[in-house]
Amino acid sequence: ACECINGGKCVNGECVCPEKYSGNNCQIPRCPNNCNFQGTCTANNECKCLEGFYGVDCKYMDCKKLNNCNLNG
Repeated sequence: ACECINGGKCVNGECVCPEKYSGNNCQIPRCPNNCNFQGTCTANNECKCLEGFYGVDCKYMDCKKLNNCNLNG
């Protein structure tokens, strides 16, 4: 038997997770585009971006904060 959380359903002994969750028991929140690997996904399915990145999925870079615009503005 499985113990699915966050709305997961047990099918043939394995959890089938809703779109916003993954993991053996649907315990891992998913975020848009995996936060583009520039942040972490919170329990609210929102990206907490690393410093210097922003946007719903952390895809935008703030050159001024990163102090690294490669003289391209």
